[in-house]
Amino acid sequence: MALPDGLKQARGIGTTEVLVEWLPSIIEDAEALLASDDLGSTYQSPFGPGIVGDAEVAAKLADLAAWAPAANATPAWQRLENAMLDAGLDIARAIVHLATGAGEMPATVAPFAGELDPVVGALKQAIADREFDESQLDELLEA
Repeated sequence: MALPDGLKQARGIGTTEVLVEWLPSIIEDAEALLASDDLGSTYQSPFGPGIVGDAEVAAKLADLAAWAPAANATPAWQRLENAMLDAGLDIARAIVHLATGAGEMPATVAPFAGELDPVVGALKQAIADREFDESQLDELLEA
């Protein structure tokens, strides 16, 4: 299954969260990290008014329908920003679950969990090594 662009971007967020931002916490106590509000706390959104065109916002919102609220008074770029982060965090939780058994598999991610295999493998290796070589990140984000 090839992921649509919106989900690829969310997978990138989840990948960065688990391998770069929170690896020491996952090594120490993955269950505690998942129970906290820490995941996503370092995320800096690339979205904002006028940064992404309307057509791209609409396409990515469609890709992230499971996380995107219905159209309302909130600007579309902000709904995309929220949906992207929510999807990325669900993906991060799924990666941690698949690599460590901690937490639960988010139902929103289960249909494409196999697409996370390279990142799950990298997280397992990073846990065993107690570090992640960030030079591998670009390759994982492109997968």
